[in-house]
Amino acid sequence: MTDKPYRRFHFSEEYALSILGLASVGASALFALEQHLELHSDWLAQAAEALTGDTRSDDDRAKNARAAAAAQMDRMKALRTDITELAADAESMLPNAAGNEIVIPRPMPDLPPTFGPLELAKVQQSFAKGTSYWLREATRPLRKLREHLNAAGDDESSALADRIDAFIQSVHGPRSEGA
Repeated sequence: MTDKPYRRFHFSEEYALSILGLASVGASALFALEQHLELHSDWLAQAAEALTGDTRSDDDRAKNARAAAAAQMDRMKALRTDITELAADAESMLPNAAGNEIVIPRPMPDLPPTFGPLELAKVQQSFAKGTSYWLREATRPLRKLREHLNAAGDDESSALADRIDAFIQSVHGPRSEGA
C-alpha cells in the first residue's frame, strides 16, 4: 500500500508544472493586489482623520461602500487561498519543485508621509495605476489556469474554474464567445 498525499484537486500530472506556474503567478498577483488596496485604503483613512478629525463617516453610503469593499476583498482572499492550495497540489506531484515559495511578495509603492491636495492626487493616481496593473497581472495567468481546471473534470477543479471565471468577469465584464 502506497501512501499518496491528499490532494483536493485532481488533474493530470502532465499539467502539474503549468498549473504550479500559473497558480503561483496568479496567487502572487492577487496577494499584491490585496496589499496594494490595503496600503492605499490605510493612507486614505489616515488622511481623512488628519484632515477632518473623523476616522469613519456615519453616512449610509460610506458604510455601504466599506461593506461592499470588505466583501469583495474577502472573496478575493478566498480565491487566492484556493489557488494557493491548487499550486500546493501541483507542487506535490513534482519531485523537484518542493520548497519553493508559491506566493511571492511584490514591492509596494511608497506613499507620501503627509496629507494634502497634492499628496491626495498622487495617491489617487498610484491607486488607479496599481489597481489596473495588478488586476491585469492576476487575470492573465488565471485565464489559462481556468482552462486547465475545466479540462480536469473533477468537482473541486470545476468549482474553482467557476470562481476564477466569476473573478475575471468582475474585472473585464461578461465573457464573450472565444474568450
